[in-house]
Amino acid sequence: MHFNWSELASSTLPYLSPEEDFELLWRDGIVHLYRYEPTLTRYFTADAAQFVQSREDAWNALRAPDFDPSCAVLIVGEPAGSAGQAASRTQPAQALSDAGDRVTLKVKREQPGYLVAALAHDPGWKATVNGQPQPVLLANYALSALAIPSGESIVELRYDPDSFKM
Repeated sequence: MHFNWSELASSTLPYLSPEEDFELLWRDGIVHLYRYEPTLTRYFTADAAQFVQSREDAWNALRAPDFDPSCAVLIVGEPAGSAGQAASRTQPAQALSDAGDRVTLKVKREQPGYLVAALAHDPGWKATVNGQPQPVLLANYALSALAIPSGESIVELRYDPDSFKM
C-alpha cells in the first residue's frame, strides 16, 4: 500500500506540508515509519478560541479545512463565537511535574489565552491557576483546556473524581 501524501494532506488536513513535515525514519518493504515534526506538545497555550455549543458542532468544526489546532482551541459548551487575539502558533507550557493524575505546569502568557492539555476530558479533572480554582473545559472534542491570565502562572491539574469518594 502506498500513501499519496499530497492527496491525503489536501483532502483531510490542509495545513500539512507532507514534503516538509514528514521525515522518513525507517523502511522495510512496504512498511514505512515517518516522524511528523510539527506535532503539538502535550501541554500548550493558544491565543485564540472558537466556541461551539455541542460535541457534534465540535466534530464538524475540527474537520473544517480552515481550522488549525496549532493556532486556536475549540471550546465546547461556551457561548458561540470566538475570542482572543489573532491566531498565532501555540506555545508549549513547561511541565514541572507529571504523575499522571497530578500535573503541575508553568505557563507564561503575554496576554490572556487558553491552556490545552492532551488529557482526556473528564469531570474528575480539577484545576487551579495560581491557587485559584478554574473550570476545566471540553476542548477540541475530547481534550481539556482552561482559561489562563497574562503573565506567569502555575497551573495544577489533578484527577479527583467524585465517584472515588462515594
